[in-house]
Amino acid sequence: MRHAAYRQILNVARRRQYQTMSLLEFYSRRAELARHKVLALRHDVDTCNRNGVRLFFDLERGFGVSATYYFRLKTFGMADVVTQILEHGSEVGYHFEEPATLAKRCRITSARELADEANRKRIDQMMTRNIQRINTKLGTPIRSLCSHNDFYNRRLGVENHAFLSDRVRQRFNILFEAYDPSFKGCFDECLYDVTDNAWLWHGDRSPVHAMLDGVPRLYVLTHPRQWHPAPIVNTRENLQRLFQELYYRSLGLKGE
Repeated sequence: MRHAAYRQILNVARRRQYQTMSLLEFYSRRAELARHKVLALRHDVDTCNRNGVRLFFDLERGFGVSATYYFRLKTFGMADVVTQILEHGSEVGYHFEEPATLAKRCRITSARELADEANRKRIDQMMTRNIQRINTKLGTPIRSLCSHNDFYNRRLGVENHAFLSDRVRQRFNILFEAYDPSFKGCFDECLYDVTDNAWLWHGDRSPVHAMLDGVPRLYVLTHPRQWHPAPIVNTRENLQRLFQELYYRSLGLKGE
């Protein structure tokens, strides 16, 4: 059924004459697309749910459209899928989480502590190492980043993208971060699937509804883990989050 739901989105986009594309393609053509209808697709690959990713990719390839896939360090391990996505002409970007990783590693319990100069320098160093490794592995440089919303971020009350420095952007020629206000502001509506219920869209507003309403420029975010059942992978992820919750409480962290 989820497969059919995504096919419907692509079908409606074609019928309503939307140009369907990756975030990178939209960014590169944003001036010329100012008066066109656009459906920009983003998929956050949070877990190694290979079939969930393929659900999206196979349909996009069949329709001849592209999308952006943001992989975490641990999900870049699906090398064959990543390679096929790149060969098709879709974008592969980095779903980064170094600030949250550092907070967990160093038992940092406040956003203020994480934001001090020494920790910002450590975050830059971690991101530099990781992006270099990713670029080497891909054989092509990534051009955009996207902040992952980790469990620790929600407790600390601060997003990972708040720690993305200009130094990292400039060193790797990063064109945009997916939550940059200047980028998201190019769209008339941003829609995303509901994390705790794979069958719903936030605010009960689906891309199909938006396209039938004629909204010109749409930014759509989905999470493959929500669209394809992978009991073993999802159970492992949920247990990890539970253990993190218990650990977090043991630190007495209440959030800011």
